[in-house]
Order: sequence, then C-alpha cells, then structure tokens
Amino acid sequence: MPPPLLQVRDLTVTFDTPEGPVRAVDGVGFTVEAGRTLGIVGESGSGKSVTSLAVLGLHRDRTTVTGSITLDGTELVGRSDRQLARVRGRRIAMIFQDPLSSLHPAYSVGEQIAEHHRLHQGASRAAARRRAVELLGEVGIPQPARRVREYPHQFSGGMRQRVMIAMALVCEPELIIADEPTTALDVTVQAQILELLDRIQRERRLAVIMITHDLGVIARVAHDVLVMYGGRAVEQAPVDELFAAPAHPYTRG
Repeated sequence: MPPPLLQVRDLTVTFDTPEGPVRAVDGVGFTVEAGRTLGIVGESGSGKSVTSLAVLGLHRDRTTVTGSITLDGTELVGRSDRQLARVRGRRIAMIFQDPLSSLHPAYSVGEQIAEHHRLHQGASRAAARRRAVELLGEVGIPQPARRVREYPHQFSGGMRQRVMIAMALVCEPELIIADEPTTALDVTVQAQILELLDRIQRERRLAVIMITHDLGVIARVAHDVLVMYGGRAVEQAPVDELFAAPAHPYTRG
C-alpha cells in the first residue's frame, strides 16, 4: 500500500492570549490518502478549522504549532512562509465557508481565477483566461465565456461557491481542504455542491478533507471520519463503521 499523501501526527496548536496560553488543538493525528475523502466533524470550537489552517501553515504571530505534518513525505511544520507559499494553491488548495468574503468584489471572477493560475503556474494572460473559462464550465456555471467577465455580486451563493471550487482546481492540487463549504446554502444547492465535489474528487483522484459540523454531510461524501471534541480527536473510523457503532456521545447524539 502506498504511503498516505498527508500524514498529521501529534499536532498541537497553542494561542498566546492575554489570559495565558490556550491549546486549541491537542495531540491530533490522522492520514489522508489520494482518492479518498476524510471528514473532520465536530461542534463549533472543537478545533476543526484550526487544524486545517495548521496544515496550510496559515497561523500567524502568537501561535505555536508543534507535531508533524507531512505532505508526500515532506515535513511542513517549521517551514518558512516562502517555502509554504509553494505548497499553498499549487499542491494544497482551500475552499472557505463564505465565498463572498473570499472573492474580491472589485475584480471579475475570471480575473481572480486567472491571476491564481498566473501566480502559481506562470501561465500567460491568454492561457490563464482560457483556463478560467474551462474551469467555470467544469464546475457547472452556464455560459462560462460570458460569465467569466462578471463580478462576485452578480452570482448567487451557490454559483459563488462553484467559482471558489474552480479557483481551488486551477493549479491541479493534490489535496483540497473544504471548510464548511455548504453551511450558508439552502438544502437543494448544498446537495448540488456536495455532488460536484464528490465528482471532482473521483475524476481527479484528489485527496479531500471535508470540515463540517453536519454528520449528514459526512455520511454523504466521506470515506473516513475524524471526530473532534474540545481540541482532541475522540473518534476515528471508516464512515460505515462509525455510523454503525458510534462510540462518542457527540457522534451518537
């Protein structure tokens, strides 16, 4: 069996606050394999998003990250911002919860996708624009050649999230982290976005980390599940096993 694409061991994230150190993540470990989706589930404040930001190296001053995070055998903990910038977007991409706050209101969606492509892949303006149109079509946005010129406020919430998925895909990453990507959407649109992510994951054999508080989302898209509670990993199992015999009160409830 090949080694996992992502391996996290004994991850601890501590924030330095005026009241003293706060350990938001405490000794968490998990693996993610290519072509599989790991669901990380837990209530608000359980450490899910803090864990994902640690994987991307996005924690800043007054934060201490210890443990080990390896991507395809390469250690990420302790790397400089410049070294991590080569990983973000290019090898690991993030889909955030609120696309409206993640997209710049003054630039068209096509410009933002194309800029991402040019920055990380060195593509020409023309090639980057063509790629933006291709990806908008791939994620299900009608008339992509026209809509590539439109601005975020001209898209619905579900369509904006499709734009964020297109932006995540533009550099052909190996791992996508989706942090509550359907929370702000209605039930019908939520199902469409989950189906899209599932299709893309299967077609591209991507590794995916799906972060959510919703066990229904986990049941729908995940192969494996990590349950977090109070900053710790309290349960971990393949999705069928976890739902057949949940061990922790949060999972049972």
